Amino acid sequence: MIRLRDLQEKALKELMDKFDNYDIFSLQMPTGSGKTLVALAFRYMYDYKTLVCVRTRNQLMPYIRDSVKFFNTMPGIHLNKGRVCLHLNTEDTELIRCRSCPNYKQTASIPPEMFKKLRTALVRTVAREGLTDPYLLVDRIWGKLLEKAKDISRIICPYHLFRLLDGKVLVCTYPFLVYPHLRYYLMNYKPEVIIVDEAHNLEDAFKTGWRSITYEAIVRAREELSEYERNTGNSAKAGYYVLSAVQSWFELINRRYGGIEEKVIEPSEYVDLVKEGDTVLGEYASLVSSIIRYKKERYRRKKVRFFNYRILAFLSLLADVYAGVEDLVLVLNKGRAELRRYRLRRLYRQLFGPFEGAKVIMMSGTMPSVNYLTKVWGIPSEKFYVIDLGTRYGKFTCIINPKVSSKYEYRGREMYYKFARSLVNIYSNARKSVLAVAPSYEFAGEVGRLLPIGSVRLIVEVEGTRVGDVYERVKRGKYIIIAVAGGKLTEGVEWVGDDGSSLISDVVLLGIPFPKPTEYEELVREYISSSANPDLQFLYQKERAWVLIRQAIGRAIRKRDEECTVWFMDWRYRDNWWMYRITGLGTLKR
Repeated sequence: MIRLRDLQEKALKELMDKFDNYDIFSLQMPTGSGKTLVALAFRYMYDYKTLVCVRTRNQLMPYIRDSVKFFNTMPGIHLNKGRVCLHLNTEDTELIRCRSCPNYKQTASIPPEMFKKLRTALVRTVAREGLTDPYLLVDRIWGKLLEKAKDISRIICPYHLFRLLDGKVLVCTYPFLVYPHLRYYLMNYKPEVIIVDEAHNLEDAFKTGWRSITYEAIVRAREELSEYERNTGNSAKAGYYVLSAVQSWFELINRRYGGIEEKVIEPSEYVDLVKEGDTVLGEYASLVSSIIRYKKERYRRKKVRFFNYRILAFLSLLADVYAGVEDLVLVLNKGRAELRRYRLRRLYRQLFGPFEGAKVIMMSGTMPSVNYLTKVWGIPSEKFYVIDLGTRYGKFTCIINPKVSSKYEYRGREMYYKFARSLVNIYSNARKSVLAVAPSYEFAGEVGRLLPIGSVRLIVEVEGTRVGDVYERVKRGKYIIIAVAGGKLTEGVEWVGDDGSSLISDVVLLGIPFPKPTEYEELVREYISSSANPDLQFLYQKERAWVLIRQAIGRAIRKRDEECTVWFMDWRYRDNWWMYRITGLGTLKR
């Protein structure tokens, strides 16, 4: 039997003591305290049929690592079918049908003894090579099989094999929980326990677009129609009609609102196609089905995207929104039209309601408050139990700088320069690298441009930043890292040296990371305040910012005895709401 840490045992004991009396649990444990093992214990120690949801592909890896290391087995992994299918490589994973596939049938008929041997071989590969990325594991093993195979129909399907590795635990990423067109894969699994790792991220995942289109997608859809006509001799007239209407509409709304970030498009301005009934879209749907069959046959074992399918999926959902069937809003943002949720009080019911009878455990080192979870996320308080085992290790010294602010009306070169100058002073006295956290990519760039490159080593996060590259540079020297709140460099990154200690000595909060005041965010706030009371919209803003701040601060402490200085760079931190939380974090140096 595995020996757990005291904190892990305490978490499991409290969960099991209350398990029969409550349906929903919030488990807060410090970063690095071993929440992964707590989640796996529900399968390997208590034998519950468990579904674990993690935010990203990288966060799948610890579950494979710890299952192999501590339990000498592999959990079931719900992979992206379109990424690992032996016949079709596509992002449109829902278009892959398995029932008639010979590889699926081959996998479903594996004798139990052979299945055990396959699982043992995977466990040995992970243990021997440290290869915990399931997609790289598939590439490594199945790549060799495909090179040698004369008949690929006799190869076992990696997607179904990984799902079946353990019949009582399945690990997946958030999209399969969040998007209804993907969630049915999980509903068929019928878990007894659903564990959500890094659950503070659920809100952002809930608000991501279900379906979307871009100008590039429309252009590529036209090219797809031309190819289909050219190679099949069939007419695509209905497709050209739909795409012409969609393109004209898309160009119009971009001319009107393209300069506005997260612009909410009113139903009166929706494309006319969704207001005209099912006739036109029905003809288009029939054509798209033919195109899908054609491309599946033509592009076997090649990467393929179905652009007309994406346009049709977007229009079909938009028609449902217009008819009042789906409760979403259309948002234009940076050249992309996407359909999003905005009623946060329905978060819990919409994500977990379909899993009737399942217990839900939300784990994080930075869970929002009980007040926020019940009033903003809509978690029913009578079924809800909170376990708070702390948010941090180490010792924090907190300093407030009242001479600067990220408030929008004060942003400008002079204010950015004040932030930059303070950052240089902090860096010159810091023992290790400095993690500066900006409210946005734009803010990070403005401050970064004003830093003296000759005097500091600088890394500024942009949307395409590769975490591994930044980490390798920071391991070799002292840097100022200007990261974005909620971005890649502040969420789930282990800034740890070879000796296990933190590479960060100072965290600098460049203002307060409030949500940008866009039309969409205003709609979210209005709904929250109208559904209960007006004060909730302020709770929404502050709680979200505080979660992002705690996530960033958590990057700096990896051991119990480590110390970190946290610089709160904004005069608004002197407000009583913030002061209460800052003094609870550590020693406030005045």
